[in-house]
Amino acid sequence: MESWQVVSQRQSSQLVNGQFTEVMVVTFRTSDGVVGDISVPLAQYSAQHVKDLIDARVAKIAEVHALASSSKPSPPVSSP
Repeated sequence: MESWQVVSQRQSSQLVNGQFTEVMVVTFRTSDGVVGDISVPLAQYSAQHVKDLIDARVAKIAEVHALASSSKPSPPVSSP
């Protein structure tokens, strides 16, 4: 699995189902330099929960980075 590091965290409010919820927004950077963030409700905020959420997000990021077209690109059209 790709490695990552937390680079910042801050408390914020988010509107969820019509109600404001206090969350921690945790920003991370992968070893490839991709920056992402997750929002964790304060009631669920713990090091293990944050780690699990970031691991899942980084895995998705790695899947997307691995995407490649299965078809060959069209050859360039030469102009006269």
